[in-house]
Amino acid sequence: MPAFSVRYSLRFAAELADVEAAAAGGMAELVTQSEKALVVHSLYARSESAALSALRESGIPVIESLDVAVRCVTALVDRGTWLAESSSPEGVADQQIGAGQRSVESVIPQGKSPGPLPSSIATALTEDRNTLTEPEARELVARFGVPLVEAELCSSEESAVVAVERLRGPAAVKLVATDVAHKTEVGGVALNVMGAEETTRRFGA
Repeated sequence: MPAFSVRYSLRFAAELADVEAAAAGGMAELVTQSEKALVVHSLYARSESAALSALRESGIPVIESLDVAVRCVTALVDRGTWLAESSSPEGVADQQIGAGQRSVESVIPQGKSPGPLPSSIATALTEDRNTLTEPEARELVARFGVPLVEAELCSSEESAVVAVERLRGPAAVKLVATDVAHKTEVGGVALNVMGAEETTRRFGA
């Protein structure tokens, strides 16, 4: 994870702008050739510059916070380790699922795959839906080793109360519906929910 400055050309010598732009171009080329991820940390990430714009246009994140940048690199390493250790087969068969006749490849890109689609994802394709519910999306990304916070699908007020009380802390209560893509737009998200009374009230809202 390289540290990168785009201010030297402004603080010291204007001709350094060309050096900065060349460095950014070299980083972008390296990422393309090596197919390796790159995270750039810069104290001047919010500054406007041709160098930083070139990095971002190449899909390279430029992050101002060193802590956030390090956590991003850690997540990349964790994912790389998971991929290396995974015994999943290479590629995904171009099979057709459901009435919508959309292929598995439209959901999971070519490359390492964790195997057949989860049944919930297959159901979504069969129903010709263009969006997944949160539990369906969580099930899909979890199969690729993406870390997720604890969650539980509750079908009743009673089960929701049990789930929130088990967390012993503030919880988020969210609507799950196949016909609602954006929960916040319909008041379907409640944050910092605690206790049986508030959970029951939020669940029925």
